[in-house]
Amino acid sequence: MKKWLKNTTLLLIGVVLLIIIVPLTLNWFILKERQFDVVGAGTDWLQFWPVYLSAIGTLAITIATFYTLKANQKQLDNMIESEGSAIGVLDV
Repeated sequence: MKKWLKNTTLLLIGVVLLIIIVPLTLNWFILKERQFDVVGAGTDWLQFWPVYLSAIGTLAITIATFYTLKANQKQLDNMIESEGSAIGVLDV
């Protein structure tokens, strides 16, 4: 259990850092003086942020829903199994 918690914590920290570092790095590259053209203006890139954050939120909700459905299925299987064994005892 502790190993799972440690791995999950490290993964969560990594994801949070990635969520923070990617936009900051992208912003740095956009605002930096450069020798080549970049597609779009600064205002176009500002429209990127809501889409980026929405995608992260959608991913988080999808993952939470997946784990919730998985836990519900496991609980349903346990209920069906316990009811089946109780019925088998009554039929004898």
